[in-house]
Amino acid sequence: MSFLDDVWDIGKSVLGVFSGNSIGSQLARAAGSAFVLNQVTKSVNKDNAASASSGTTAVDPGVRQQTPADINYRVPVVYGTAQLSGALTAAEMADQNKTMYVVYTICERTGTLLSDSSQSVISFNDVFINDQEVTFKADGITVDYTTDREGTQDITLRDLVQIRCYNNGSSANVFTDGASGTPQTAYDFVPSWTATDSMSSLVFAVIKMTYDKDKGLTRIPTFRFKVTNTLTMPGDCVYDYMTNTRYGAGIAPGEIYSA
Repeated sequence: MSFLDDVWDIGKSVLGVFSGNSIGSQLARAAGSAFVLNQVTKSVNKDNAASASSGTTAVDPGVRQQTPADINYRVPVVYGTAQLSGALTAAEMADQNKTMYVVYTICERTGTLLSDSSQSVISFNDVFINDQEVTFKADGITVDYTTDREGTQDITLRDLVQIRCYNNGSSANVFTDGASGTPQTAYDFVPSWTATDSMSSLVFAVIKMTYDKDKGLTRIPTFRFKVTNTLTMPGDCVYDYMTNTRYGAGIAPGEIYSA
């Protein structure tokens, strides 16, 4: 049993948009809600039900889905604290399709604070799977258990999901509040990536999932990320957006009276 092979198709025109290492192509890849499957596999279908009624065992065939590139998607800018699901940017199989890697682009990395000239920092506070808060094992990336809104713990996904968070490109591996571990570049974590997959100036997460039908991990769960930016003061936020040439207005600092 495995996740479905060949989970998405991309036409030549879309490949042209996603190839390369320029900021434009990186943003296009980040906008990749793009080439995603909405949900990857579903473990039981009508054929399985029919087989069960006849006393035979059916093979889980999975479900193949394809989504066209969303060229209108915009990577958000976060000031203060926010919870976001992010854009599913990439997905690939490994280990004879028993392992899936998915990449969620969450938001832009922001600039410096006008108030004290320090670099703004975006941190990961929490990660949620299917609306349940994740608690990690000692390595800081492997799910130990999840907790629902009533405080009930669930160990179903234990050891089946690993989550690595990045706050400024593929070399900036960080951990959620209260967790710690050994950093690893994203291009050493995702099998097909190389150093050219830099995801520069982006905040994102890479998730590794191991197929387990008995525990219900046969499709991509719903992920949500709570992040906090040190850029919170109104004046700092407005100045950052006005002057940023990547996602803002690109106004030259000299043209803004900020005394």
